[in-house]
Amino acid sequence: MAALPPGFTMKEVELTEDSDLLYDFRHLFFYSDGVTMHTKIQKIKNMLITRDAVKMKFSGKGKIGLLTQGQVCQQELHPTAPLYVDAGSIIAYPENAHLELTVYGNNLASQHMNYHWKMTGHGSVLFQAGRENHRLEQDLNDEGLFKRILKEVIPFGNVLIK
Repeated sequence: MAALPPGFTMKEVELTEDSDLLYDFRHLFFYSDGVTMHTKIQKIKNMLITRDAVKMKFSGKGKIGLLTQGQVCQQELHPTAPLYVDAGSIIAYPENAHLELTVYGNNLASQHMNYHWKMTGHGSVLFQAGRENHRLEQDLNDEGLFKRILKEVIPFGNVLIK
């Protein structure tokens, strides 16, 4: 049993012996007996974009628990029809997937859009929906960096500055 902060969810994933998903280690909450971890070095292009040099691959029979901000969604890839997923929302993707960084939308909208992975291949992708909830919550609370510094620097700043 675990108590999670508001907005966070835990997804339990059942592993099979033919599982080839590469996971972001930051989302790992637990793994059961019978599961082993292997590090996989990313391709240079993926390293530069994701800022992660290593992804984790789990093998064996068992379960892993993933901790995410927002609901975990699973979508099957198609060999020719691309799936567009926000680059910061991906939790796991198949090792054999073809990834291409792109901006989803028209030329005007692309100036204000996040980068997306254009994915094709076989297998399924795990991604988190609602990843931006925390940023939206901070914007609504008007808690900027300058205000945060003032609260910490000024004696009784947390009381005086609302």
